[in-house]
Amino acid sequence: MTDTGAQRPRRPVPGKRLGVTYDGRARHRAELMAWIAAAAAETGAELSPDLLCEFARRRLAVDGVLLVVTIDAGAVATHATGPPGLLLAELELTSGEGPLTTAIQTSLPVLVPDLAAQSAVSRWPLLAHPPDVLGIAAVFAFPMALGAVHLGAFGAYCSAPRPLSERALTEAAVFARIAMELVTADTAPLTSPQIHQATGMIAVQLGTDVSAAFARLRARAFVEGRGLAELASEVVARRVRFTPDDDNRARPGQGGASL
Repeated sequence: MTDTGAQRPRRPVPGKRLGVTYDGRARHRAELMAWIAAAAAETGAELSPDLLCEFARRRLAVDGVLLVVTIDAGAVATHATGPPGLLLAELELTSGEGPLTTAIQTSLPVLVPDLAAQSAVSRWPLLAHPPDVLGIAAVFAFPMALGAVHLGAFGAYCSAPRPLSERALTEAAVFARIAMELVTADTAPLTSPQIHQATGMIAVQLGTDVSAAFARLRARAFVEGRGLAELASEVVARRVRFTPDDDNRARPGQGGASL
């Protein structure tokens, strides 16, 4: 990728995500899930956001990974594989600008192979630090969003300017989705009849399968700070409704801006 000047996020091309088909992304997800399961088994530890960041760093062959969880534009948790990632998250939170912040605001990936390029400096002047100060020269940010629910961003970074391969970009988008599912994990019993009923109702409302419907239910409960069972009861009582219009946004890995 070359510096072509600051660009507005492009509208996604239907059926395409960073140059791969939906079927291709599904295969990547299956591969990644198997790889993550094997890596977690080797460590003997339960998968956590911090461990997922470390796995992503290894898999994507980058210098670091960070995961910023936000609610109402404020960071509520930051996970990173090293100090540079934590510093980047702090700088973006303080300045209100940066690749991850833009990814969250636009629900589109933001790919910056050279933070010192004029297009990047013009867009985020408060992040114009020499690489040896920040420890980061390239950032690839992916939103964690599901419909109208925004949970933060997943980012991979390099200490020297360089692009990521098409495969790495695709897998980074999948890591963002896995991270989102991980941070919204709920301890409510999934065998609850009310949760099952609400999931079925949401599936009908959205015209999707129950797996996607449950993911939407869980993500909304997380953002609203409510228990999964509590929100499910609201859905069953028809006081809360999910609409397909909430999905008229780009999902992680679709379109995006390259600088």
